[in-house]
Amino acid sequence: KTLFKGLHKLSKLTLGGNQITSLEAYLFNETVNLEYLSLYQNNLTNLNVSIFQGPSNLKILKLHDNKVTFADCVSIFTCNLRCKVPCSILHATLSF
Repeated sequence: KTLFKGLHKLSKLTLGGNQITSLEAYLFNETVNLEYLSLYQNNLTNLNVSIFQGPSNLKILKLHDNKVTFADCVSIFTCNLRCKVPCSILHATLSF
């Protein structure tokens, strides 16, 4: 089960400033049309690349003001065809 089940048309999601500490694997699995995802100003410390397997249209990802590591960010942006991780992110806002 996923929090965003059935939200196939969702294209923009802002979850910034919510003190989120972790995200479940495959959380955005059914948000195939998600283009903009903002997770800024939370307490995220690591990101499993499987979180981003669903939104193949993701163009903007905002992760600034979190505690994610550089390695987490590299794994998100690395094309991994076996996992179908999106490679089309055009803009990311990060801070370490």
